[in-house]
Amino acid sequence: MVNTPNIVGGHISDILLLKINMDKKVFLNLSECYAMGDTLCSTPTVRKLYESYGKKIYVVTYFPELFDNNPYVENTYRPNTINIDHLRENFIVHTTFDILGNKTERNVEYKHARIDIRQYHAVSLGFMLSPDEMECNYYPNEYEPIENLPEKYVLIHPVQTWNNRTWSSSNWMKLTQKLNEIGVSVVSIGKDSSEKGFFNIDKPTFNFEIKNGLNLMNQTSLSQAWHLIDKSLCFVTMDSGLLHLAGTTDAEIIMLGSAIKPEFRKPYRKGSQVMATYKDSGVDIDAGDRAVELMKASIARASRPEVMGGIGGFAGLFDASALKEMKQPLLATSTDGVGTKTEIARAIGKYDTIGEDLVAMVVDDLVVCGAEPLFMTDYIAVGKVIPERIADIVAGIARGCVKAGTALVGGETAEHPGLLDEDEFDIAGAATGVVDADKQLGAHRVKAGDLIIAMPASGFHANGYSLIRHILSSQKLDLAKTYEGFAQSLGEILLTPTEIYSLDCLALIKAQGEKLRTFSHITGGGLADNTARVIPAGLTAKYDRSTWALPAATKFLADVASVPQGDMERTWNCGIGMSAVVDPSVGDLAIRSLAARGMSAWIAGVVEPSGDKDAARSYLVSEYKG
Repeated sequence: MVNTPNIVGGHISDILLLKINMDKKVFLNLSECYAMGDTLCSTPTVRKLYESYGKKIYVVTYFPELFDNNPYVENTYRPNTINIDHLRENFIVHTTFDILGNKTERNVEYKHARIDIRQYHAVSLGFMLSPDEMECNYYPNEYEPIENLPEKYVLIHPVQTWNNRTWSSSNWMKLTQKLNEIGVSVVSIGKDSSEKGFFNIDKPTFNFEIKNGLNLMNQTSLSQAWHLIDKSLCFVTMDSGLLHLAGTTDAEIIMLGSAIKPEFRKPYRKGSQVMATYKDSGVDIDAGDRAVELMKASIARASRPEVMGGIGGFAGLFDASALKEMKQPLLATSTDGVGTKTEIARAIGKYDTIGEDLVAMVVDDLVVCGAEPLFMTDYIAVGKVIPERIADIVAGIARGCVKAGTALVGGETAEHPGLLDEDEFDIAGAATGVVDADKQLGAHRVKAGDLIIAMPASGFHANGYSLIRHILSSQKLDLAKTYEGFAQSLGEILLTPTEIYSLDCLALIKAQGEKLRTFSHITGGGLADNTARVIPAGLTAKYDRSTWALPAATKFLADVASVPQGDMERTWNCGIGMSAVVDPSVGDLAIRSLAARGMSAWIAGVVEPSGDKDAARSYLVSEYKG
């Protein structure tokens, strides 16, 4: 018994005719199908015909390469190489309807834009595909390696035949630039040709440069394109043939919309629909809006009188008219992030402190040169917007800005599905400050005999967490455990917010004037390396370890993992977060001034002549107290 397709609205004579002709070859005539994607979408019908007749199908098509290696296809023919009329007379011929029209051999009147693209081939033959039968098939050749292909990349398809389905070159350029900015390589594929297609339409051209990645336009076979899509972090395309090819891979796909309803055009995968709306692609605009609402109260507290307007604009505005009072105002800028400390926050589910770390990393770099931090912006990249988590992060940023006396004038929360897991995130920020040229601090002020005033760190701050995470893993330490000698869990200790020194430093500048030489913000590189950056040639800054004790948490991790002292001191701050270089005549006064503000400080070293131009500009001596 032969299982022929269920003919919708057919007659018994149709079925009998099919049975009589079962000894004949079965042809699927796609000579009226001029688009690659639409042809690929015939593969569910090919498979259905194979299952119905029990024999492989002969296909007439402009795109024979789509059927290479297809187990349901015996052979392919190009329309201009075979007599269609001969086929009609001598073989079982199934013909699908014209891609543009409403006609079929059975006069089924379905227009292309009114029915799922996979169904119209089947409908023209008198049957419908079930949801489980709608998955397209492509069987690529073995992968051929491509020279200079980045290990990780986002793949883009920036050229489409139809103008109503394309995106401007400027938009594609902006996308590649944004991806490059976050360290993601971009690879382009497709055909870039000015030739007119079947429908006499001039194709848009690819006219921008890919700076970090690879341009493979006009350089890949269909099989190579399939492998490139499959290996990509994400494939960004328009409604196109490559969109449907991508549907046969396991790749993440972002489909840019067109004039045709996305639900009729997007690829179909069993158990997983390719998302065509912004939310469906993983970007939830409503969640982003809700996050903004939750952030507003926090941001309102992190302001200054000079801030103009409110949150939600395209840019933050700051009234700079007060700068006219300066003789020569110098704008200072700094940008930084929190590094892998975010992984600790993620591991224990606590997000309301790392924002302070971000502010500290940025504004305290500004104050080193004497600049007053005026305003900052933040950037939060997430795999998925979770409004409450974003609000916690921004609340920490706002709290840090209040501590620093700076304004939070704006920021960006960017959702990157496919690039980041839903639970992953990263934060960065940039700040702008100002200092009058004649009050600029730096190495040019430092003299032999100057004292080094140390201000204590509040913890590890936001540096050296790659080493910390390595120790956590190698020594199997538990973030939730409170180890002997500590009042907090290890996770809480590691998330202690970075001390923000900017207001204390600005107060010290105001009080000491010329006798305040410079500051050193102790971040990655440790005490010696960071201090060396503000010491002129011919001098050296000598720290005396005996003037302070190594923090208990630092000693604990160093001891448990046997971290060499040299590595420890070049990775962690070892208890000093900021140091000031001052004239020896104001050393005690500087310490008292800081104490009055609640900042304990001590004399930790001295600046000496080096005697050797190649000598280290900063080093540590003695042993730690205790």
